Amino acid sequence: MAQQDRWSSSTVYDHLLVLAWHFSTLGTDQPELPSLSFAEFLTLRGIQRAPECPVRAVCATLGVTKSGASRIVKRLEKKGYVTTATDAVDGRVKRLALTSLGTHSIDTISAYQSDKLERLLVELPDDAACEFDNNLRMIVDNLHRQQS
Repeated sequence: MAQQDRWSSSTVYDHLLVLAWHFSTLGTDQPELPSLSFAEFLTLRGIQRAPECPVRAVCATLGVTKSGASRIVKRLEKKGYVTTATDAVDGRVKRLALTSLGTHSIDTISAYQSDKLERLLVELPDDAACEFDNNLRMIVDNLHRQQS
């Protein structure tokens, strides 16, 4: 594939969609990977990074309403990925924790996808892989700045 001298937002968007699909658990034919929506995966990953977080942390992670976050949490709880417990200080707050299934699922998906990305990036020259990483980081940083 020839390198382009110019970029277009629609082309970049198309590339991001392809990457998002291939790095979702739905875009793989690996039966050992749990079938989670992207929102469910991000929710589990957020809980793994902040154990016993309140449901409102899901709101912040996904940019959804409390109602939307509650629906995702209920789905994950029903599937056996998370448990909820009432906060000891404020009974209105529900604290989230991963079950062993939730932890195993996130670890399995993350390891599989990291290995998949490694196999793709190792094909690039080191400077191109570093530039790709730096460019992604700048885009994510810009996105966070625009959201705050």
